[in-house]
Amino acid sequence: MCFVDWTPQPIKIVNHYLLSVQKKDAQEAYHLLYIQNKDSRLDFETFKETVINDPLIKYKIMGYSKIDKEAYYVAVYVNKDGEEIDHKFYVRKIDDEWKIVF
Repeated sequence: MCFVDWTPQPIKIVNHYLLSVQKKDAQEAYHLLYIQNKDSRLDFETFKETVINDPLIKYKIMGYSKIDKEAYYVAVYVNKDGEEIDHKFYVRKIDDEWKIVF
């Protein structure tokens, strides 16, 4: 018997990103981001500091909605350092790679 994973790729990207943040692997997590605002101050060092100092305790992917064939919203419940929040990630195909748009 063969198992086929039908999970859409954008959900896998968000899961991989959150797992990397949880493991404090800032380099891997940052690689999955697309910084849309070029004036953003979210450089790697700032991101790394946040990942290390603001621990992701747990998360759960709650669902997703397909915008079109190259864009999704992925809804996630996140517990960061005791603060519980619902977050929606925007995931888009950029240069044939799925990225979390920031």
